[in-house]
Amino acid sequence: MTAHVGPWAVRVASAPVNFGVYRADHAPLGPDELLATMREAGYDGCDCGPIGYLGTARTLPRRLAEHGLGLAGGWVDLRYDDPYGFREDLAVLDAALDVFTAVRDAAQARDAVHDPLAQVRDAAQARDVVRDDEPVRPRGSEGERDRRAAGAASEACVAWVADPRFAPRPTLACPDRPERFARPGMPADARLSLPDGDWLAYARCIEEAAVRCRARGLEPVFHHHLGTDVETPEEIERLLGSTNVSLCLDTGHLWLAGGNPVAAIRDWSSRIRQVHLKDASRDVLARVRVNGGDLWDLVAAGGFPPLGRGDLDLPAVLAELRRSGYEGWIVIEQDVPAFRASDTEALARAVADQRANRAAFGEALRAAGLA
Repeated sequence: MTAHVGPWAVRVASAPVNFGVYRADHAPLGPDELLATMREAGYDGCDCGPIGYLGTARTLPRRLAEHGLGLAGGWVDLRYDDPYGFREDLAVLDAALDVFTAVRDAAQARDAVHDPLAQVRDAAQARDVVRDDEPVRPRGSEGERDRRAAGAASEACVAWVADPRFAPRPTLACPDRPERFARPGMPADARLSLPDGDWLAYARCIEEAAVRCRARGLEPVFHHHLGTDVETPEEIERLLGSTNVSLCLDTGHLWLAGGNPVAAIRDWSSRIRQVHLKDASRDVLARVRVNGGDLWDLVAAGGFPPLGRGDLDLPAVLAELRRSGYEGWIVIEQDVPAFRASDTEALARAVADQRANRAAFGEALRAAGLA
């Protein structure tokens, strides 16, 4: 394995989708319970999920600070192929940017009156020393030691968010295309691709959304996704060639669309500004497609299993990210079916899977010679 000098500047986040949260009004657990679960499992931050679920521009900065978590960003899809719909969707993007900038601004305001280096030192001293694959488990919610640890973790979180590498990334995406959603992944039907004549206007809308994000001081990323207009490696290449937007690489969605995540990191490293680390199974995809299933059926069938249980060569992916010079958030994701709060078995499984995912990440770091 290649030896690397110095620590790797990455932080590991979880996401509400890992707990079946796809809508703010249909979540099996509340935001504080979700964030506490992530923190206890050893994550440094989270994706915001549906805008408004974790909180508003007024409430989210304080909520994240209380849990000692950073914000990796959040998903906003816009209708780039529909001029009128795109104009309407810009209001949704603005609302998301209000949330993201509030988190960033709150962190910068706190950072201005603290010594960031002291924050990190205090956090290292106050928290239990754990191996990379061990979750953080508080020992007694009323103990003074735990209160100091929580406070120090919050201060360290402030330093991360104030670092532009760990500022929230507006994650631009496109809505599902019904005919592609019905037949997700490889092999793709070229007849369903965006017509060549539509790409210029499509790309201009993406550029406009990106400029809007940058005007607020945030660097956006574009998320390719199964069942949408930007799904296959060829479509991602066309997007990168038609715009200057950065890329959110989703390893699971790329793999099921016929791509190779390691090769993609090598080829697109200069454009990758966020990573969604996700395992996937092409065998499950093949079975779902044979049976006429759509993307939701793929999720329900386990097309995106916990890390290490699918096809993804996780150590190779991490090694290539490190070699490429990637720095920033790595968001561990596992698309799981939505479930009700009353389904305690599904909730327990989701919690256990996300602890296992964090542990698998640590094991993969060691296997890659990065820890």
